[in-house]
Formats: sequence, C-alpha cells, structure tokens
Amino acid sequence: MTKVDYKFDFENIFDNPDAEDEKYFAGNGMPVCALRLYNFITGDDKLIENHKLGIYKYIFLPLRSQVDYWINLVGYASKIGDRGYNSDLSIRRCVEVQREILTGRNKLNVAEFRKKVARGSDASTDAADDDFGYWRSVKIYAHKGAPPPPNIEPKPVLPAFITQKFAIKMVGGRSISIFKMFGRDNYLFKIKNMETFDTACFFYAGTSVAAGGPGSPVSIAGSGDWVPFTTSSRFKLALKDFNELNIALAQQPGISAGSNSVFGNFMVDFQQNKNKQFAVRETSINPSTIIISADGMGFSTALTASNGNLKMMDCPRDLSEPDWA
Repeated sequence: MTKVDYKFDFENIFDNPDAEDEKYFAGNGMPVCALRLYNFITGDDKLIENHKLGIYKYIFLPLRSQVDYWINLVGYASKIGDRGYNSDLSIRRCVEVQREILTGRNKLNVAEFRKKVARGSDASTDAADDDFGYWRSVKIYAHKGAPPPPNIEPKPVLPAFITQKFAIKMVGGRSISIFKMFGRDNYLFKIKNMETFDTACFFYAGTSVAAGGPGSPVSIAGSGDWVPFTTSSRFKLALKDFNELNIALAQQPGISAGSNSVFGNFMVDFQQNKNKQFAVRETSINPSTIIISADGMGFSTALTASNGNLKMMDCPRDLSEPDWA
C-alpha cells in the first residue's frame, strides 16, 4: 500500500479541471464556483480544518450575497479497501460537506442540494491498494439560478373506463325490532351480469333504528322484479366484486300486502365512496340509489337506513322452477 497526500488540501477546480470536470460542465452547465477538497483521512468522512478554509474562500465568499443557487456534490475514495465500502464512504463525505455548508461557522442558505454522487474508488486510476489523497476528496459545484428540471418519468397510462350492465332483485327477507328502538334487517338479494347472464346471491344483514315492540316483525318481503343498473370502472367487474361490499338499505315507511304496497319500497345505496374495492378502481354506479319493490306483507316503520355487508352465498333453489333431478 502506498499512502501519499495530495500537495493541496483544497483547490479551485477552474484552475485544474480533470476529465470528469469537463464531462460535468458539458452535462450540467458551467458552475459559478467549484471547489475540490483533498486529503480526507483514510477511511474517515470528517472534514479537516483546511477544508473549512477552502469552503470559506471558494464557496462562502462568492455565494454569501446570492439567494438563488444550488449545489451538486461528488464524493471520491482511494483504491484502498472494499469497493462497496468506498462507495458508501464517498457519499458520507458528501453529507459531511453539506452539513458544514449549512450549519458550519460560515453557513449558507442554499436553495437546494440537487445531487450527491458517490464515485467511490471507481474513478481512481491508481493501482489497487494505493491510497492517494487526490482521490480522498469531494467536489463542490455551485450553480446560479434555478436547477435543471429532473427527468420526469412518464405517468402510467390508466385503462379506459368500462361500462357494464347489471341488475338486482330482492329474493326475500324481513326486518324485525330487536330492542325498543333498533331493527335488524336480514335480506337475500340476487345480482345478475346482464352481459353474461351469470347470477349470484348475496345475504345482507344490517342494523337500523326502527319502531316496534321487541321481537315483533316490522316488515316481511318476498321476491321482487329485476332492477337494472350500470357500473363504470377502470377494470371489468365480476359478480364476486360485490362480495363483502358495504351497503346501506332503507325502506320507505308504508304498508304492503302481496304485490300491492303504499310506499314501502326498498332503497339500496352501494356507498361506493366507502368501499375500497370500488374506490381504487374508480367505480361508480348509476343510479346511485337503486329502488327495489318486493312482494310481501306487514308495515315498515324504519326511521333510518341500516348498514351492513353483502356476503356472497349459494343461491337457494327457485321453487317456481321444476326440479328435473
């Protein structure tokens, strides 16, 4: 191992630019001042006292009256030691130089430290294990004006919105009063994909505020008609995407008997803003509130909508269809 310190502890880069400086000028423009700090202690990132003098003379004095400037730092290390360690060491030296500029005795209000580049020992042209102080160094480039814009990565192209047709119907269920002012809704719904005609059943259980004696039925509903609705989403929806969906279910106050009712219709709100699987896909449903009628009997006295989740389940056999098995 040959350990030799460089003849200077700091140097104005404009007085002695090397090939890397010329390449830097071509890619970043000419800085207003540039300084190289040499002879960092082997294996250490701390500045020596002469480094602070160089920063004062070549960085602080030219920039102390400026307001819009930015700085790039490039760190180096000698050949001695492991390549990965030297890369880390060179960036730590940059961090120490930045700290001195910002918080040292002659601190500057730098608009931005744009880059800290770790060159490590890769730039050194010396033999392996040589420890030349020229490479135990950090370069400081200070530029006037706004920094160049960063390379903006192109934004990913979002898939186009897909419109699909579905339909929903009530299969049956009931609302009962479980305490003096609370109701329990248990209903079974079917949802159909109108393009594939696939159908799935979903059980809904929710709690609402209702009037009625504890345990007494408030409303009983049977099968109703299909009600169409459309979805608009970044991704194509399947029936399983409605599983575990949080919905609000309300029923108009009214009286029903069979297929005849005075009000008493059901209103389903898929609460798309509350459902993560809908929000991430930017899914919207039209109409936002779906009104469903159902055969049934009883009276509805719910004061507020109930809230609960749809849970996908096997559909019970439709007794109106013959069982050929």
